Amino acid sequence: LLQFLYFIGGMNPLSPQECTKLVVKDEEDGEHGRWERAVSVLKQRKLTVVWVAICTIVCSVCALCRVGYDSTDAPFTWKSWFSIYFTLMCLTGMVNGIPPELSLLVATIIFRLTGVISHSEAWKGFCSTSSLSPGPLFVVAKAIEQAGTVQFIIKYVLGKPSNSILATIRLALPVSLISGFINDTPVFMTMQPIAEKWAQDIGLSNQRLMMPLSYAALLGGMCTLIGTSTNLVLQGLVEDDEDKPDFVLDFFTMTPVGAPTAFICAFYLGVAGDYLLPNRAVQRKEVLDQKKYTVSFVMGKKSVGETPKSLGVDKGLVTVVKAKGGVDGADTATIQLDTDDVLVY
Repeated sequence: LLQFLYFIGGMNPLSPQECTKLVVKDEEDGEHGRWERAVSVLKQRKLTVVWVAICTIVCSVCALCRVGYDSTDAPFTWKSWFSIYFTLMCLTGMVNGIPPELSLLVATIIFRLTGVISHSEAWKGFCSTSSLSPGPLFVVAKAIEQAGTVQFIIKYVLGKPSNSILATIRLALPVSLISGFINDTPVFMTMQPIAEKWAQDIGLSNQRLMMPLSYAALLGGMCTLIGTSTNLVLQGLVEDDEDKPDFVLDFFTMTPVGAPTAFICAFYLGVAGDYLLPNRAVQRKEVLDQKKYTVSFVMGKKSVGETPKSLGVDKGLVTVVKAKGGVDGADTATIQLDTDDVLVY
């Protein structure tokens, strides 16, 4: 019951340890304490509870009105409203912090147990080639990153533009081209750290480049069949359709429309981004330029009886690790040194 209340209340699921503690506390408090905790959980998410209640009432009434009808009598049956209800509940749970995989898995199991979907329909997505094909492309993207191909393109294609408009255009065009032949998701993941480093080098905020980078990858992915998972899913639906269309989705079927659109949008991203996206380049560059290193020195026999201050090595000294054991972090500049003591900077 508490797990269910946590779910509809929009709170994170309980861990096994938390559940055990609550069970022990439940036995100690009895019936009265149990209801108090349930009410307190509901009060924390009043709007969510009201939304769930409205959806439950509306969908239940509509479903009851359709009991006895099948798909041949009416397009909407009780199964339709049942599906709508649990879809809304999944979205509500995900908005309130429930993991998407947990919400969708629970909904799939409920649909299967109630007969809304068949066994093959429930697990069809896991064996779909359209869903599995982007996976190997992550390996290809990682191989390209390790080989230095992307860094080569960054160095000789992007260069050092004079303003943010040219920077966005120079980034969007090659990213769109690459994502046309590699899935857009691994392209974005590969280019993100590179774009951040490039933004630092040219004095721009990475906030100016992250959103154009994402859209450039999406636009380039729509130019070819394997560029985005959406096109692969569409190809799978076309192949499974009994009434197949007259055309065939080839590798470059969508290129005549996608390529000009991606080219025009690259310039739009540059111009619009210059006015709409923030630029905090100076402050961020100062932070990124600060690098800290730890350096240590082992003292020899000539340093016995000396102090870091007398040796002139007290500047930047953090602590002294004594050879006989222990760390002396008090007044490090006046500590008498022994052989094999370690000065840490």
